[in-house]
Amino acid sequence: MPSLQLFSPVASAVHRMHLDALATYASAAFPGVSIDGADDGVAHALGRAISRHGVIFVQATGITNILLLSVAAVLGRPVVYYLHEPTSLRVKLAQNPWLKSLVWHAVQFFDARASTSVLVSRASLISQASTVYGLDDSRFVVAPLLMPEEACSDGQRVRGRVTYLGRIDDRRFAQEFVELAPALAKAGYRPTLLTGDAAGFQGLQTKCALPPELDVRIVTNFSETLKREVLNETLCIWNPKRLPIAQSGVTADALRFGCALILTEHDPDFSLLVDEGIAISADHCEISAESLCRALDRLDSEQVAVRCGALFSNRHGRKAFEHFYAPVFDPWLRL
Repeated sequence: MPSLQLFSPVASAVHRMHLDALATYASAAFPGVSIDGADDGVAHALGRAISRHGVIFVQATGITNILLLSVAAVLGRPVVYYLHEPTSLRVKLAQNPWLKSLVWHAVQFFDARASTSVLVSRASLISQASTVYGLDDSRFVVAPLLMPEEACSDGQRVRGRVTYLGRIDDRRFAQEFVELAPALAKAGYRPTLLTGDAAGFQGLQTKCALPPELDVRIVTNFSETLKREVLNETLCIWNPKRLPIAQSGVTADALRFGCALILTEHDPDFSLLVDEGIAISADHCEISAESLCRALDRLDSEQVAVRCGALFSNRHGRKAFEHFYAPVFDPWLRL
């Protein structure tokens, strides 16, 4: 019996969510295929990978992947690798300590080149990843991240929060949000700054005065309970650092909760979000309080939830698996 090993060296909520969804859809698409969710320990994962023939799906970049991929190559096992953030070494060095950047880049380089196929979440990443890692375009498969399909809406919530979710760094996004807070509050919204970066927040305070209308939450342990509490009251989130439905599990959950997004990244792959009325397109260099409030006033939280649910089904749920993932796994699982 063929098997599909799912391996993630990081036991994070976002990886768990992807793996659970993949296991669910793969089981339905390929009856009789056993699914080994292998994020419960490296030794167990490697043992399952060695003992059974099948596809190995590597969901995250990590040093432990090197051993896993080496074993798979020796045994001739096909490996499908989901490539997270194909960032150039120059950008990594600008954002992280040099040792971390070098190790991260080297491991990701090895992971990508040692895998049989490389999955990316959108077509625009192929040229970027092929340049960074020297891979031929034929190695890539475009496959949106798998997320739970359901969207939440009870029709009774008063969604007044406009929540900034993201790391506070030297970019101007957080400062612009702070500057817009009084106008948002005057228009009846509750501007909320939610971050786990206490040091970055202190730096932000030195750059601009925080208005009393701004609700600030410094959270070191972002629990599921707190996330649900915040998102239940949020009409729209602003997460400029990461692109929507990408590596940010918080952003993906926000869509599941029926929260709209403010898009400050111009990527044609996300024009669908704007077209569906679940995102506001705003150039961070041009955004104004007036234009933002006009866009927020047009949002309907119930409609956003319905459209988010359809989006997950068509682009990031079972239908996405059948269209994108199943053809990738089918030739190997049918051997």
